[in-house]
Amino acid sequence: GAADFESGAPFTVLEVVRRSPRVAELCQAAAAEGHDFGGIGSVGGLDNPEELAESLWRVFTRGEVLAPARLLPEDFEGVVLDTPGHWLYWLGLEQVAHHIVIEACDGVWRGYQALEREEASEAAEKPFESFAGVLLQGSKGQKARGFTAGQWASPEVEVVTAAGAAACRDSEEAKETVDVEEIPPTGEDDDRDSNQGDRPPSARSLWGAGQDLNREEVSKVLGLVRTLQEQALKVAAHLREQTGAAEGDDDAARAWAAARLEANCAGYSVQPNRPTSGAYSAPGYAESDQVWIFSPPDAKPQCDLSIPPSLAFPFMRTFATLLGEYPDGRVFLSLLAYV
Repeated sequence: GAADFESGAPFTVLEVVRRSPRVAELCQAAAAEGHDFGGIGSVGGLDNPEELAESLWRVFTRGEVLAPARLLPEDFEGVVLDTPGHWLYWLGLEQVAHHIVIEACDGVWRGYQALEREEASEAAEKPFESFAGVLLQGSKGQKARGFTAGQWASPEVEVVTAAGAAACRDSEEAKETVDVEEIPPTGEDDDRDSNQGDRPPSARSLWGAGQDLNREEVSKVLGLVRTLQEQALKVAAHLREQTGAAEGDDDAARAWAAARLEANCAGYSVQPNRPTSGAYSAPGYAESDQVWIFSPPDAKPQCDLSIPPSLAFPFMRTFATLLGEYPDGRVFLSLLAYV
């Protein structure tokens, strides 16, 4: 028979994340009694991936205390694919500062995630920027990025906003139009300006929108997780050489990264911020053949790291195919926090 995603629970995970009419009705009744029903009404508005995973875990284990996190087993794909019954799998990808949730139910799977939202920022149009005499691709400002769990799981373009789903309330849910971006899954370089011509996330069409996934489809998602792990190790090893930590002193490398994450977690920029091809040159400057991670000019301590495109671009593509956004500077620093 068809997979029973309720399995005795009053709601499915998808209903909770989408804040379905049944969930909204319960929230209203609970609010009238002075309860929030374990925060069930706020799940769809979460944009922090770890908070989302923890909230789903708390709701569907009825508040059970979380056991200490374990490393992903070598055969985690087999566990997710071949374990019968109805299960929630919380995959903590700490090294890339992300978490995803896979729901498995008798041969059918669904995927859930969120990504912290950042407002768009404007900047004066500059075709080039420079650092220490090296020419870098310029910036035209940062596009808005990130999405709530409800936006990820919605089949519609118009979805519940964080404000509308932040609590159980009697008012009509707020709506907003989401400009979904598509990341090309082909792995081809993109010659265009890093802030121009972006396409909507293939991640959402691959495993989001609340769709039921078959074995082949969820295998692709788990394969991306595996590939991202392997690529992250290679990028981290290259970055580690730039921390000044002695050979074998991983604690020093982790402390170096932690200090910079704590100082300015959201302010680090990546140039170019997506895979590109072609060279950029101008009189008086050397061409840059590196991907750079910069801290803001006034940040203390400073952070200026570089990665060859042969390492950075495959990692950036895999990250974007899984999450729907290219990694920001915080992600690259997080790689060092888990060497």
